[in-house]
Amino acid sequence: MFGGLRIGEALALKWENVNFENKTLTFERAITQIPKFDNDGKVISRITVIADTKTACSVRVVPMPDKLYDALEKWKENRYLDGKMCGKNFITNDSLVFGDEQGNVRTYRATDNNFKRFLKRMGFGDYKFHFHAFRQAFSNMMFENNVNPKMTQALLGHKDVKTTIMNYNSVDQVYFDKTRNLINEQFK
Repeated sequence: MFGGLRIGEALALKWENVNFENKTLTFERAITQIPKFDNDGKVISRITVIADTKTACSVRVVPMPDKLYDALEKWKENRYLDGKMCGKNFITNDSLVFGDEQGNVRTYRATDNNFKRFLKRMGFGDYKFHFHAFRQAFSNMMFENNVNPKMTQALLGHKDVKTTIMNYNSVDQVYFDKTRNLINEQFK
């Protein structure tokens, strides 16, 4: 929500990519699934691995807002304590920020299931809400606050600004009202 990242980018994020001093996040990798096939060519299993990002444009540095900075500082403290309890170190530069209980990469499915349980606990279990909605909300916040679309494109890691404008922004009554007010002000 505060960084516009893809779920795969979040799951591949390592502590070396979190710069608390400069308040930035560097995205260089993402998780992906590699299928294993049987002799008939049917997928029999999938393995989750860390790989290159979706596109070359997805490699980027984004600013870390204060709320995200504070949350990541607290999360790092929690990961330190989790590791201490099981005799591991989950906060080395090479450690995953959002690794599982053993420090390994989480899968999309496990993350989605955790997210759904969280929504249910918070009273939103009946809503059809996907993790990707946070990325879209981030884009809409940028759009609503008149951030240059090229900047939003760069923050989201899109190859083409058309993707940012056409697929990641919604227009509702508020935009129509703003446009009407703008025109009214120009022609007083």
